[in-house]
Amino acid sequence: HLYQRIDPNSTVPYDWPYCQNVHEEAGVYLKFIYDYYYDLPDRMLFLHGNPHAHSPHPIEAAQCVRDDVYYANINTFWIQDRPWSTWTRDPKDNIGLMYKCAARLLTIFGFDAEAQLNPDKRTPKDSNLISTTCCAQFYVRKERIQHYTYEQWTALYRASLEPYCTTELDREQPGKGGTKWFGGSFEHLWHVVLGLNPVNMLPRRAKTSTDICHLFRASCSGSLCKN
Repeated sequence: HLYQRIDPNSTVPYDWPYCQNVHEEAGVYLKFIYDYYYDLPDRMLFLHGNPHAHSPHPIEAAQCVRDDVYYANINTFWIQDRPWSTWTRDPKDNIGLMYKCAARLLTIFGFDAEAQLNPDKRTPKDSNLISTTCCAQFYVRKERIQHYTYEQWTALYRASLEPYCTTELDREQPGKGGTKWFGGSFEHLWHVVLGLNPVNMLPRRAKTSTDICHLFRASCSGSLCKN
């Protein structure tokens, strides 16, 4: 399925469904779920506009996901111990803007956001770390998306159309440069929301529960499992 972000009134042969140009790939992903929640394919691969930036063979990798897996990031770039304080802090409370936006999104999903983002009760709380596979390209089954209600996804889609996530300081300019707070927060949360993993995942290690071969078949061409 393809969305275009150029013209809401486009005509044949360029009459693909329109999605507002907001929040990088997160805006498009939310639009798709909002549009098709009750008619989702059994298995989906979400790709952004530069699919080979972090994965040499994203489609082939997705075709190698094991049948009993519900979510798998198909990229190869690993983020290790990235603090939420990497990004600008709100001068009013000295908490990172990305952390605050992530907390809002998790709350809409029904999470205890502070417990999820700050399980060790660190001070400052945005010193907590993110470890996961970058960057918002993943295989997922419809059961995992429907683990959350349509009302929750609708609230998130509508939030994506608001001018900012939590404060005027994280206001974005669609289609232009700068930090993407809403989309950036989602980029660091998909593994939590759809993978049901901790924010700070353990690094991949062969012959342990974090072995990527639990997600991908080794015998498949393009697999991320190299056993």
